[in-house]
Amino acid sequence: MNGARKYAPTKFTVGQESKAGKLLEAIERRIQATASLGEAALGPFTVKRYLVRWIEDRRVRNVASAGDDEARLQRHALPELGELFLTEVRPSHIRTLVRSLKAKVGQGRAQLAPRTVRHVYGVLHRMFEDAVADELIESNPCSIKRGELPAKIDKDPTWRSGAVFTREEVEQLISDERIPEDRRVFYSIAFLGGLRTGEVSALRFRAYDASLEPLGKLLVAASFDTRTRLEKSVKTGQPREVPIHPTLARVLAAWKLGGWERTMARPPRPDDVLVPKQDGRNRDAHSSLLVPP
Repeated sequence: MNGARKYAPTKFTVGQESKAGKLLEAIERRIQATASLGEAALGPFTVKRYLVRWIEDRRVRNVASAGDDEARLQRHALPELGELFLTEVRPSHIRTLVRSLKAKVGQGRAQLAPRTVRHVYGVLHRMFEDAVADELIESNPCSIKRGELPAKIDKDPTWRSGAVFTREEVEQLISDERIPEDRRVFYSIAFLGGLRTGEVSALRFRAYDASLEPLGKLLVAASFDTRTRLEKSVKTGQPREVPIHPTLARVLAAWKLGGWERTMARPPRPDDVLVPKQDGRNRDAHSSLLVPP
């Protein structure tokens, strides 16, 4: 029947016409919502079919995580939920899925990290929230008890203690002349300004103000996303002013007075990317990685 579905008789009895009327209204709203999405001929949405449309919409809206979200749900949620109609999914289904994923945490080659389980649940929650907004379901079935999700720990809890740069390593990365000048400038901003990689990539010359005393400033208002190739707002959503460390001030002054022009073969303009790739565009994560000299 191409996904079409017949609704079974309700258990309402004479005297419960009001409740039956409310149910009928809810069913009609779902039918109308499905029609408004251009899918009426296929009948009510299954989780699998709605996921396809949901991911398409997220890509249209340039949601950076759309690809990762799709992969997580395809791999970890659809095997158990995919064939269910959206209206059939209950909190018990979500709870069973979470428990089955938790059972795989730390087990052999197929082990999952606790964060993966939390990510899968989080994406499911967002998807069902959008299904509520689309009026395809009345409420979000992603409602589980406190403690059901695993704690936020890494697959290898010990790696973070060593994932730091020493002072000597930072000094080498920003001053060793065997490292190309543009990379040294990039690393200087990241380390001495405390900026994320995407934030450094999105900086333009107009964001650099060296005239203030005693320290100049960088206005951090955007971040470059490697996956979408677009600039977006910073992670917190709020632009911030970053004071320029004296060492960073010297690096940026030399870069503005001559380094940028040596790299790009022309003087910089206010709208130019502060530390661009050779073609003048934003650096992505792949062209910003730390490399040994």
